[in-house]
Amino acid sequence: MMRTVWLWIVLVISILSSIPARGDDLAAGFHHPPDEAKPWVFWFWINGNISREGITKDLEAMKRVGINGVLWMEVSGPWWVPQGPIEGGSKPWHDAMQWCIAEADRLDMDVDLSVDFGYGSGGPHITPDCSMQKLVWSETAVRGGKPVTVTLAKPVVDYRPMLEKVWLRPGKQLAPEITKALEEIDSYRDIAVFAVKLSGKNVPRIQDKELAKYDGRGWTMKLPPIGDANSLATIPHEDIVDLTNQMDEAGELEWSAPPGNWQVIRLGHASNFQMTRPCPHAAIGLECDRLNTRGMDSHFEHHLKPILEKAGDKTGRTLRYLHIDSPNVFGTFRDPAKIDPYCFWTIKSLASVANTYGKPRVGAEAFTGARGWGDHPWLLKNMGDHAFAQGINHYI
Repeated sequence: MMRTVWLWIVLVISILSSIPARGDDLAAGFHHPPDEAKPWVFWFWINGNISREGITKDLEAMKRVGINGVLWMEVSGPWWVPQGPIEGGSKPWHDAMQWCIAEADRLDMDVDLSVDFGYGSGGPHITPDCSMQKLVWSETAVRGGKPVTVTLAKPVVDYRPMLEKVWLRPGKQLAPEITKALEEIDSYRDIAVFAVKLSGKNVPRIQDKELAKYDGRGWTMKLPPIGDANSLATIPHEDIVDLTNQMDEAGELEWSAPPGNWQVIRLGHASNFQMTRPCPHAAIGLECDRLNTRGMDSHFEHHLKPILEKAGDKTGRTLRYLHIDSPNVFGTFRDPAKIDPYCFWTIKSLASVANTYGKPRVGAEAFTGARGWGDHPWLLKNMGDHAFAQGINHYI
């Protein structure tokens, strides 16, 4: 009996001695973390001030201090640093980008490529019909109780007000091909035509800036509910008549209008003429329509595809990610021809989605803002600990 007990004791000791000390492994992991646990940084090229020598020195310095990946971006603007020797999108720029990817490959670092210069996705190659869109409409008053034939005005679409908001460096102008496209390409497309019966009440007209509060364009978060006392009050379904199939291509409407006074709405969409920013002058152009494959495909073909193809087998090995800054969407390459997107939303939802889809690494932009370099790292520790506790494990 004692012999059996001693055999069990020896067996247990042998098993326990073969299990590595978890505490020692954890400590060693902090001293020598694996590459997938190392942080990344945002790596900004500013207004063409780049060189092969500078790229190599930057990447080698990052690698030396434990940074294992870069999220590449290039920005410019009306007041930022002077123009550098390499213009964005030029052949020397593409050569510099391939040098960057090759050097990161040599150093066994990851590259996350922003889909465009600045914070958007577009450029001179995006025409108004492939650009970001907005709803536009015209209104025509009709007295009913008889057959009506009326030409509905096409909604006004004017690009000129947006030109005042373009970020141009002093003395620079939009490229001629962009101005020509703005003048010649009609981005307007009809969506629907409908009539709304007027109640006769003195209801204030809905202003676009008021509508913007409710349709996603505004920043106001807390709004009163839409009700009878609100100028955005709901309209009874029976007081709305769909006339879409009764307007011809020239905008002429034929309708046997029921009695009453009616407002006929010709609703469509057109470019909002939003321009890319803050980006080098040669890359300024219309933002692509991210809700239409035509817009995204056009941008991919003109800007991203040449980079990915030139990188060859380094696409998927070193150039592993695409970053869309404004909508905060990352994409990761499983195959050079396919991007598996995962979203950078709020920390909790991000960690939840990552867990659901089995993503072991949950990343987020970390410790950036408008406070400059005035904070001691210790002051940021609680912020970092909070992010860790919420599920973030990859700082960028």
